[in-house]
Amino acid sequence: MKESFDIAIEQTCYHCGEACESTNYNLDDKTFCCQGCMAVYSILSENDLTDYYAFNRSSGISPESRSFDFLDNEKVRQQLIDFENQDIIKLSFDIPAIHCSSCLFLLENLHEIRAEIVYSRVDFVRKKVSFEIRNTADFTVKDLAKLLSKIGYAPEITRNNLEQKENDTSDRSLLIKIGIAGFCTGNIMLFSFPEYLGLSDGQFKIWFNYLSLLLALPVVFYSASDYFRSVWVAFKTKTQTIDFPILLGIMVAFLRSAYLIVFKQEAGYLDSISGLIFFLLIGKWYQQKSYHYFSFNRKIQSFFPLSVLRILPNGTEQIQLEDIEVRDKLRIKHNEIIPADSVILEGEAEIDYSFITGESEAEYMGAGAHVFSGGKVLKNSLLIEVIKKPDQSYLNALWNDSVFDEKGDIQRFSDRISRYFTPILIAIATAGMLFWYFKSDLDTAINVFSTILIIACPCALSLSYPFTMGTGRRILEKNGLFLKNSDVIEKMAQSDTLVFDKTGTLTLGEDKKVELNWFRNLSELEKSALYSLCSISNHPKALALCRHFQGMQLFEVSQFDEKAGFGISGTVQGFRVQVGNAAFLNFNGIEPSKSTDTLLAIDGQLVGQMHMQASLRSGISTLLQTLKSNFKLYLLSGDSDKDHSLFTNWFSKANSLFKQGPEQKLAFIKSLDKRGAKTLMIGDGINDSGALKAAHVGMAVTDNTLNFTPASDVIIKGESIAHLDDFLTYSQFAIRLIKLSFVLSIAYNLIGIAFGLTAKLSPLVAAILMPINSISIVTLVTLGMIVKSKKLKLWK
Repeated sequence: MKESFDIAIEQTCYHCGEACESTNYNLDDKTFCCQGCMAVYSILSENDLTDYYAFNRSSGISPESRSFDFLDNEKVRQQLIDFENQDIIKLSFDIPAIHCSSCLFLLENLHEIRAEIVYSRVDFVRKKVSFEIRNTADFTVKDLAKLLSKIGYAPEITRNNLEQKENDTSDRSLLIKIGIAGFCTGNIMLFSFPEYLGLSDGQFKIWFNYLSLLLALPVVFYSASDYFRSVWVAFKTKTQTIDFPILLGIMVAFLRSAYLIVFKQEAGYLDSISGLIFFLLIGKWYQQKSYHYFSFNRKIQSFFPLSVLRILPNGTEQIQLEDIEVRDKLRIKHNEIIPADSVILEGEAEIDYSFITGESEAEYMGAGAHVFSGGKVLKNSLLIEVIKKPDQSYLNALWNDSVFDEKGDIQRFSDRISRYFTPILIAIATAGMLFWYFKSDLDTAINVFSTILIIACPCALSLSYPFTMGTGRRILEKNGLFLKNSDVIEKMAQSDTLVFDKTGTLTLGEDKKVELNWFRNLSELEKSALYSLCSISNHPKALALCRHFQGMQLFEVSQFDEKAGFGISGTVQGFRVQVGNAAFLNFNGIEPSKSTDTLLAIDGQLVGQMHMQASLRSGISTLLQTLKSNFKLYLLSGDSDKDHSLFTNWFSKANSLFKQGPEQKLAFIKSLDKRGAKTLMIGDGINDSGALKAAHVGMAVTDNTLNFTPASDVIIKGESIAHLDDFLTYSQFAIRLIKLSFVLSIAYNLIGIAFGLTAKLSPLVAAILMPINSISIVTLVTLGMIVKSKKLKLWK
């Protein structure tokens, strides 16, 4: 006799909007999902900050219990602080939970809750909050972090954050270059107005030309310095990039202008040159605009705590990861990560290795057991003794596999063109110069040479790439897809094989559908006994049974026992009731139909079996059906094959691999690569990290973009996976559009070269036409990407 049901949701929390599993938390006629949410509401109410809910209904974040003991370590504390004296401390925190105007209101009014907070300012885009607090012993940096966590805005303090904080200078340098280029361009154009208007005051004209030349120097030799550096690196490595012909065109125009100004007292083309460099830098900024907000190159240390508690003979101390030595005794608390391979000395707990192995079931371990770095301790604390330093652990060895070496960016399409474009262009310009030198004179020959190099400068080629990718990435970002760099779009367009992880990628992290298989009919009293036992436990499977039996009579439970990871038991109305796995119930002789099912027993007799089936993410069925016709699909899971039936329509048995550890996943991706496949790997945990890095494109799935994700090329929100087919189509269109813009730009250059060879096109006209070509290409690709996004319903 089988029954199945979906977990019903009836009420939502007033604070966070999540489903209420219990209605026992009520305050001011409002219902809350947990005591934490009710506590946050109470804090806001006491401090007259309930306007928080007026901005957005159910806007709150459910608070979490998190330890900030590592902030007792002075080294860590100093890394966070921007400024400190005896009166004040200035610092900033990354707070991923910021998501709406309510967050902005609350976080900028924290001084209403604690007087020690002088001010707090929110950078909404970067999800960062800057604080100034009074430097007192009553309210420390640790207390600030605990307060934020208590109200649902726990700061993310990881090694990755601190390293970004120390090295976040590249954007500032680029903005300075843009600012200088913009300032100088505007003034050069101002000094060129007499030339534009045909005014003939010779003295002012000469001085204005010299001032323009002076202003052009920082633009060419500072703002455009990256082009000099790129060409020099390419020269040393004997490679060719599109930057060389661009720099060649810029330098020819600049030197020609300097010659005209100094020796002939004529105006040059400095306004066109500086304006072009300004637009090129804008394109580069546009290309880099958003990706630095996300961590794509996670180091293994980013996953571990900043410090751990070391037990000493005469006390304790917080130490950093690099200070851990073999034989150190460490205290690992609930929800903390084991930082090194160790042996348990005291305590019992569930160890969650899901990020490493992919197996969703936690392992129960006690004294004497070996535990490995990367495991998370659940529902208890452990005293462990280190047997290997963190940098010698299995997880560190996996992370440092050769595939984790940073791969160079794919060779751009434009670079491949420049390999032939540059020598051909120089050859044509030289031939034209020689022809007119012998036919006419030296001035005409130099004019032809300069005109060809200026008008054929492939700036439009360089701009089409960043503006296409920049527009595309901005639109993809709004749809929950974040790219490491622009080349990833080209890699996505090339992909022909898709490899999916299961748990947390195709399925939700939580089980939703429950199947019950009864071996006999139960009396009402027996049902009540099961209901009464399960009502005491907070385990998801016990809660699911409670929902099924809801409405039955509750009885007192005696001799209750819960063994974490195994099951629960107790005596109810004279019945000995047990709910758990086969080992816990001592029914090893009975083989349930599904090895991971939960068994139900009354008085030593097996009465039923429960299976919680994984639930597919919304839209996954349609997505896989669409992808199946255009790509080769594989399912690569660290979990057991208990839910394989969910995927048989899209993944054949040969293309479905289960119980795959990190090394097996990595080896599988490498095997596909050897066959010539362009693999897109989609996964969500450390167990996928090797495969993600080995794949042609690695896509990390997360339901919170600023929380932990393994190293990857792409970060995608879980809710956005259903649109993966549209994202791939969009990337393929982007590459086609870039190729079209290249064809148009090259055609424009060929026409310009043809006119230049006739000696009827002056360098001045060429300098004017050069930016016009660039602007027209930028307009084409930008509008093209916008129109396509609207057709795919990606425009937001």
